[in-house]
Amino acid sequence: MTVSKVESPLGGTMTVIVLNEARTLLAGMRKNALFSPWTALTNEHTLVRGLKDLTRWARDCESNSTKLGGALEVLNPFLDIITSEEANSIITSSALGACERIIARVLDQPGLPGAREALQSVLSAASSCKYVPTETSQDELVSLGIIRLISVAVLGTAHGALLSDADIGNAILVIMRIHLKGRNSAVLRAVSLNVLEELVAHLVEHCTAPEHGPEQFSNLAPLTADLRKIILQVGQEVSPRGLGLSKVNQWGSASVVFVLYVLSSLVGTLETGSITHKVLGLRLLDTALSSRKIDSLVSRIDALRQTLLKECSRVVLGILVDRSEEATVISLAFGVSHLLMKTLGPHAGALISFLARVVFPQFLVSESYVSLEAHGNDHAAREIGLEAISTFVMQQGFLPILYASMDCNPRSTDGVRLLTEDLKLLAQKCEDGETDKKEDRLHSTLTHQRNAALWATEHLVRITENMLFLSQSATALPLNLCAECGWKVESMPNLRDRRELKGRLNHVARKFSQGGGKTGGRGLIALLREIGPTGHRLSKGNTKSSALDYTEQEIMEAVTFLKDNAGLDKAAIGVALSEPDPVSQKILCRFCRSFDLRSGSFIDCIRRFLESFRLPGEAQKIDRIMHSFATAYYDQTESLERGKLGLSLRSADAAFVLAFSVVMLNTDLHNSSVRRKMTLEDFIRNNRGINDGEDLPRSSLEEIYRSIEANQIRITGENKSLDLSLRLWDSEVSLELSPLVIPKDWREAAEDVFRLTWNATTKAAVFFLSDAHDSTGFQSALEALLTVARCGVAFRTTEPVDAVLDALCEATGLLKRPHPVDALRFGMTIKAQMATVTMFGVARECGDWVRSTGWESILGCLVRLHLLDLLPNEFKTMLGTYGDELVDSTGRPLPPSKVLPVWWPGTSQSPPSRGSWSIDPFTTTLFSFLSLAVEDSGNASAQQDRSPPHLPSESPDDEDARELGQRCISDCHVYEILVEDTRFLSIESFESLLQALTRLALRITLSELERGGTLQHTSTAKANMDDSKDYQLTLSLLLDLLGELTLRNRDRLHVVWPHCHDLIIRTLAPAREATPSLERAVVNLLRIAIRCLQRDEIRDDLLRTLNLLVKLPLPLASSVSTPLAAGVHQIVKVHSSHIHSTSGWHTILSVIEGCARFADPAPRLGFESLQFLLHAKAARHSLRAETFSVFLDAVHTFASSTLPMSMEAIDLLGQMTYRIGDVTGSRQSEGAGDQGAAESNAKEARWAEYWGPNLMAISQLCRDDRGDSRNHAIRTLEEILGHDGVTSQFDWDEKVMLFQIVLIPLAKDIYNPDGRFASRATVRRRLETQLARQVEEEESSEDKTRSLLMSLITKLYLEHYLGMFHHLDQACFDGFWRNLLRCYLDALNPESGSSMSLCTTFTEHLKAILRVSHESGILVQEREELWSATRRDVRSIIPNLSDMLSRPPVDSSRVTEPPTVPDSSAVDVDTASASPSVGVSSPEYLPVDDVRSSST
Repeated sequence: MTVSKVESPLGGTMTVIVLNEARTLLAGMRKNALFSPWTALTNEHTLVRGLKDLTRWARDCESNSTKLGGALEVLNPFLDIITSEEANSIITSSALGACERIIARVLDQPGLPGAREALQSVLSAASSCKYVPTETSQDELVSLGIIRLISVAVLGTAHGALLSDADIGNAILVIMRIHLKGRNSAVLRAVSLNVLEELVAHLVEHCTAPEHGPEQFSNLAPLTADLRKIILQVGQEVSPRGLGLSKVNQWGSASVVFVLYVLSSLVGTLETGSITHKVLGLRLLDTALSSRKIDSLVSRIDALRQTLLKECSRVVLGILVDRSEEATVISLAFGVSHLLMKTLGPHAGALISFLARVVFPQFLVSESYVSLEAHGNDHAAREIGLEAISTFVMQQGFLPILYASMDCNPRSTDGVRLLTEDLKLLAQKCEDGETDKKEDRLHSTLTHQRNAALWATEHLVRITENMLFLSQSATALPLNLCAECGWKVESMPNLRDRRELKGRLNHVARKFSQGGGKTGGRGLIALLREIGPTGHRLSKGNTKSSALDYTEQEIMEAVTFLKDNAGLDKAAIGVALSEPDPVSQKILCRFCRSFDLRSGSFIDCIRRFLESFRLPGEAQKIDRIMHSFATAYYDQTESLERGKLGLSLRSADAAFVLAFSVVMLNTDLHNSSVRRKMTLEDFIRNNRGINDGEDLPRSSLEEIYRSIEANQIRITGENKSLDLSLRLWDSEVSLELSPLVIPKDWREAAEDVFRLTWNATTKAAVFFLSDAHDSTGFQSALEALLTVARCGVAFRTTEPVDAVLDALCEATGLLKRPHPVDALRFGMTIKAQMATVTMFGVARECGDWVRSTGWESILGCLVRLHLLDLLPNEFKTMLGTYGDELVDSTGRPLPPSKVLPVWWPGTSQSPPSRGSWSIDPFTTTLFSFLSLAVEDSGNASAQQDRSPPHLPSESPDDEDARELGQRCISDCHVYEILVEDTRFLSIESFESLLQALTRLALRITLSELERGGTLQHTSTAKANMDDSKDYQLTLSLLLDLLGELTLRNRDRLHVVWPHCHDLIIRTLAPAREATPSLERAVVNLLRIAIRCLQRDEIRDDLLRTLNLLVKLPLPLASSVSTPLAAGVHQIVKVHSSHIHSTSGWHTILSVIEGCARFADPAPRLGFESLQFLLHAKAARHSLRAETFSVFLDAVHTFASSTLPMSMEAIDLLGQMTYRIGDVTGSRQSEGAGDQGAAESNAKEARWAEYWGPNLMAISQLCRDDRGDSRNHAIRTLEEILGHDGVTSQFDWDEKVMLFQIVLIPLAKDIYNPDGRFASRATVRRRLETQLARQVEEEESSEDKTRSLLMSLITKLYLEHYLGMFHHLDQACFDGFWRNLLRCYLDALNPESGSSMSLCTTFTEHLKAILRVSHESGILVQEREELWSATRRDVRSIIPNLSDMLSRPPVDSSRVTEPPTVPDSSAVDVDTASASPSVGVSSPEYLPVDDVRSSST
């Protein structure tokens, strides 16, 4: 001990501290016999003497105002005790404590001389501490003192920063040895671990980057088993030089690298009972990687990055693939691997790839977990593994990076796709424990697997939620992801192109593997040409090409494909490489040269080569492959120094023989069929003299033998042991996906990931739906499906939404064949209700992205709800009603339907009588079934009477269940989703809804036809009736729904109308009987026509579809007569100005004509439609030349109906007559281009098309059996022909035709003894005793008819006889005269039935026309032929014709004059309607020539 003078004293505090510590320690030593009180100074123990010298010199320094020398001199006495083998554990622990306090109080002074050397001595003494053991507790105090001393020396003083890398490494190793020493207490382990964590963290935080480049790491010893032995050498100082650490650099990066090497060595410990080593190494690795400075160090120090990647990653992954590790170790290993991934950043490609390909499936796939149980592992290990996987997967950005780096990399297997597939399998395999025999173990396994399935489902959902977050979030990811940080940024188009290329390469790989590689290199290049990666195409017929026909680029692409494509069959690779053709041999040569054979030993090189494919079985093929390998190996290693590889081969032949020998050795040692295994001596003996006559070194051959014996050469991926050796991991790193690829557009990447994962998520949720045992799990599965649907909307994809709706629809249980108790079951099943609410919620929230399959599922559930009578009231009011469009002419609702049963939704009528159902056999059968249920009900309520017959009677509990079900459906807002909100659906979704609706209707129609058509209305089985009932209910629902959709979406008629049109036609066209679906089709068609006929795009289709109503058979049309008549009435009132086509008017008028044949109120509505159409405004559009005949037919049909309407229809015929001029005028205007031709055509067609049919129709009504109608028709005809505006339009030929075709044939029927009245008189005479009063009334009516007709004929002749006589030739007029005279003669015939008074009147009429004709010069004797014929005909009536004509005329008052023709202004022509035309032939006694005129 030395002292030195100083100008100012040190201060008494420091000296006092040293003095007290020395005295205290000396007092403790005196208690030991070895250090007992002295007898002489010369006999003092050296350790005691050192302490006494220290105390004496300390006192001298205090009294002389001097200070102590260097810090090392102060600590030396204490350090001597610490390293002494004579002191026991009590004294050593006291010395350690004294050193700790002196360092903390004395050496913690800035500028203290020798502080660094003192700390280094302290660390050296702590590492070589020796003592005599006493008690266990005292021995642990020594260890605790060493730990505290090192902690204070390194961390507790400012001078700790002066320590070198070697000092830090030594300190860490000392504490490690203490921690790993056996039989330590838990307290000591905890303290040592805590100090180690502080040391490692402090080391990383204060580490500096290398100043002289990577050469300072060249002295670091490689990671070997010797380093693990050094760690365990407690009590021995480790040579810093032996550790490869510098004693000059202070807190350098080399110390960090060294610590990582040490920790990796601990983690990689393979000895039995090494769990403590692994836990310690993993804990300290976690501490080092958790430092905030580690990222910057890794980015700047390549050696540190390589250490983390090649050493730390390897040992950690080795733990994760070791199935025998405990749960604690696995948990720590997963945590370190996660930190490694974050720390390595863009360089973590190999780590991430191995995790995704090997580690994750180990814990996810059930088969792999069975292997874990076989190795003695428990469920906790898998549970921890699953939670750790969750940490990776849920890290923001992990899946997009994994997708970009693996799924879009043609050289790698898929990452995201395989991960999601494994999760899906895990979620669907809850029953894998069935093979266990013990019941308790079976229960435990099933419980764990159920929890694992739930975990998988939840994490698939969390993946979807993560992608949804990425699609909506604009914030940056927590990782520093940019090109400047080493990441490789790729655009999504490039990534998608690479994924497409990968898909094509995988397709080639499948075809190549299926072919077994038998086509060799030529076939492989041909396949690659087909997918176009080289830009070439294989020419036709080029099947025998030589190697010269292939470019070097194609050869290398084939080699790259064989090496890098993970999906290839390894056996097929071997077969293709061994083919003898030149192309295959060239590929084999390039394949062998693609391996780096310069690094590593011969056995490592051949192992890497043979593990890339499977050798074929034929010796010749093996010979080719091994010869090519030997040549490549010799060429690459020939230039290397002799002995550098440990084996010097003089020729390629020597390499070939050795390689072949290795193959034989591998087969011999590891083939179970070989009983006598090859020994080392056998192997050495077999390889004597192969090196050009010389022997290979025995050590090299022994190394080869031991390597093959310990580890069989296996194909990569077939090594079931998963022993991640250094060599295997180096091969993984050499194929590292570095730098990792990150997508430029995170949203698009998240979309691609979602497209890969949504199917697995959906299937997992569906499986869990079916397996859930409580509402909580069921709710979780529903939320999972809802998340998938929302994410699908976010990424604008439709398949997920449809899949979710399909799953939810299946979960409702409504898609099964309906059963009467399903409604009750639905109301009592909370899961079914939850699924239903979720399904309609998804449809409402994601409606724009629902497509056909999704809508089909929803509609399927809707149909089932309808059959079970669970639809809400909004739907019920839509079904079976006529809507606001179909009302009568006064706006009141129509009477109840004749077809729909009383229980039909939307109906309100009372049960009809049995007779009222006669036209509807289907409804009759249903009502008969209903009658059986309610026949004995007594005073049952009206609501019970109206319940559907196919639903069973319900108890109070059942009613409550049904009410719950109805309330649930009501809360789903079904009507708003499927009807009201469709106005806001996207055009694609809306069209998909329509397609689904029509397909569903077509499907049920076809199924009905397969059952044999419609229901057999006999006493058939109840099941058949129920099937047809379901069919009618379903089809009617779809028709009403489609009709409502059409009316609600009139702005998109071009989309909705084709589907509605198709369904209505499919319903109407094959209809053979009156059914509810028929009525609903008619009602919806009419409602659409009323609302939409003004639209040009569908007007023609609507009118053509309405024409189907004309073709309906009378019983079917009669069943829908009321809505049909009301609909047509509204159409003509609203759209008469919009119908422009002739065919359209023909359809409308034909439908109106058909209404006349139905029961009330259809005829009245149809007739009012005709009246409206003959109104002045409507007639401009409806009554035209093209529609006149149809109009006439319709009016004539109504004129033949009931009496009040018949007379009104006759008036309409009169109004039509007054409008013939307008009709013919419009036709002439159409032909105005050729005036002469138009007039000629109009003249020819005027009578044949208009006047003739119209007057003939009226004359036909003049023959009516009903007197009032008949007489009204004659008056109408008289009014028409007496109107100046009508007769003035006739020329003289047409006036003659009026008599010849209309009046004279009518008179023949009325007056002729063979006419209708004469025959009826005979019948009347037979019944006059029974029907005297009726006969009297009829006779009076017939007399009135005869009188009116005779007056009309006489009046018309007297008005026009002179003109006809002067304008017609003699022959024509004579024929006309004879026919006219015949009318009078028939009327005066006694057998005609005319009364005496009528005969007197008729005689006066005859005399009047004779007298007038004579006075006019028509009937004179000069016209001998006409005069003679007239005298002959009237001789029996007027025998003295000559005398009568020679006498003065009689008084004109005695002749009954015809009624005065009313003025045309008094005729109302604005209330006309249409009638059918009646074809009336010319009278048989009228010659054809007499009809034709010859004008003068």
